[in-house]
Amino acid sequence: MQNVNNLDSSNYSNVHLKVIDALGEGDLTSFQILNKLDMSFILELYNVIEDLMHNGIQKSYIKDNMKYYSLT
Repeated sequence: MQNVNNLDSSNYSNVHLKVIDALGEGDLTSFQILNKLDMSFILELYNVIEDLMHNGIQKSYIKDNMKYYSLT
């Protein structure tokens, strides 16, 4: 897993970094992330989420039938 504090930001898009920043404030659902970043395309967000999870920066869990995303 990659430590977010040692993240090489040159490897990530502006959207990736905004998602990381939003999750740095606390765990969020995908809808909450969309609203926080004022994004309109859920598919773009899911691609970013998948990238971040694949790189060990983000994880997910289910709570009260909702999927939440958090930093590792």
